[in-house]
Amino acid sequence: MRETATPLQSVDNLVIYDPYFEGAAQSQNAEVGGSGALHPVRSWADVVEGLHAFRYVKFLTFFTHGMPGVMLPPGGANIVGLDFAMIKLDPAFMQKNGRILFMGCNLAEGDTGDLFLDEVGKAFLRSKGGFVGASTAANIMISFRFLPSVSTEAFMEPLSFGRLKVYRYDETGARIAGQVTDRHGWRR
Repeated sequence: MRETATPLQSVDNLVIYDPYFEGAAQSQNAEVGGSGALHPVRSWADVVEGLHAFRYVKFLTFFTHGMPGVMLPPGGANIVGLDFAMIKLDPAFMQKNGRILFMGCNLAEGDTGDLFLDEVGKAFLRSKGGFVGASTAANIMISFRFLPSVSTEAFMEPLSFGRLKVYRYDETGARIAGQVTDRHGWRR
């Protein structure tokens, strides 16, 4: 298990997570490969702290609850995409062509979801370019803590009509391409 890092640690993969999703965060971090760190959050201040503690991140994942256009860490904060623009991130926080994935339920749903993704793209990927993705449906977290050889999985509800939206942003932070797929990988 990888622990929370010291300030300004360089990592390939950073998982910022609600402690409720600790098993999924650990599993995802282990499966992605490369150097990685986990940063638990209970408030918006914890999110900001985690974003200021690392640099040269290639893949940033947020495991929190969500609703259309809003990330919901524990502690009652409603975080919209524009909130990320208010943080003065180290210019070396993300690597060029970085990837950001939000695992919160319904976060990318509708126009508010698109706005959230676009604001995150501008905040994190300006001068870098890269990708931002999130789901339009409720996600299911299954934890097999009693079976150590089986990883924790996150996936869309089997009967949902949810999609995964992934948008590409250029170095100005503008959306230049996108793809929406359903749970079977079919483009929509």
